Amino acid sequence: MIISASLPNIEALLENHSGFISEAVLTALRLNYTGYNVDFEPTGEANASVAREYAQFLNNFADALHVVGKKLSVDIASWNTFWNYAALANTSVDTFYDMDTYAASYADFESALIYANSTLPCSKIGVALITQNVNTGSPLSYEEVEERFTLVESYGIRRIAIWDMPLPAYWWNRTSSFLNISLGGIPPLSLQGYTLTPTEFDANQTVDTTLNLSVKGGLPPYLYEVFLDGKMLFATTSPQTNFTLTLPLGALGVGDHTLSVAVTDQEDTTVRTPNKTIEMNPDPQITLHTANTTNNLTLGESVLLQVRVTGAHPHIRVHGT
Repeated sequence: MIISASLPNIEALLENHSGFISEAVLTALRLNYTGYNVDFEPTGEANASVAREYAQFLNNFADALHVVGKKLSVDIASWNTFWNYAALANTSVDTFYDMDTYAASYADFESALIYANSTLPCSKIGVALITQNVNTGSPLSYEEVEERFTLVESYGIRRIAIWDMPLPAYWWNRTSSFLNISLGGIPPLSLQGYTLTPTEFDANQTVDTTLNLSVKGGLPPYLYEVFLDGKMLFATTSPQTNFTLTLPLGALGVGDHTLSVAVTDQEDTTVRTPNKTIEMNPDPQITLHTANTTNNLTLGESVLLQVRVTGAHPHIRVHGT
């Protein structure tokens, strides 16, 4: 996201923006960005000339990003003449997120959506949603959220932006429904990677092992449940698809133990990892045998000793003198 609230700084950029655009494109390629979101919200009132220059800047920026397969989205509103909707509609910007829909009442929300739909191509409209009443700070009820999503869907709008996290559960559920309608379904939850290291220990050794897990698809946040020998050991919820955890398992008994993870998304889809085996080797037992002598030895006489080690880690080292 590229942001600014300073009108003088924005005007300076608009006067000479070619270098900025070139550097932004190179950075997007180097860091593998999908594109940029521009959120310029000047506190000063812009004149019509600045509004036209801003639209031209966005058009040039979008064109340059498209050449390298990147996209540009822009946050807009009608409370400042800085945003000239007619000029913006004729640019190459991919998506306009309308902040006028950060509205307290449903009537204001509907009015903002009608205006955006009458001035911008529907395919480029993104509706900005807020989780609370902007006047009172109270969270929007399920019914209020439902009616706003329903109106967005009735216009055939396929993009939304929600401010801000954390989201109540009913927001996740309604967002899931919207994605199924607008995108043709959420990719199914699937396991991408699962490692556990180390997995072999000696008896009575405190076990600290690191779990790395990654999933793809599904509807976040995800519930991660870790099981040791079939019993729940640890559980946590996270929106992240990559999960890393160092597990202090204490002193496990001798023998093999199993560890696995279940991941459940907000649509109650669960994927389970295969069992990983944790080996607890018994204490080492050392037996000595003499192979070429009797019990009577003289000074300087050589003797062949055979050492047999059982238990413990197979890479144990034996030192003798």
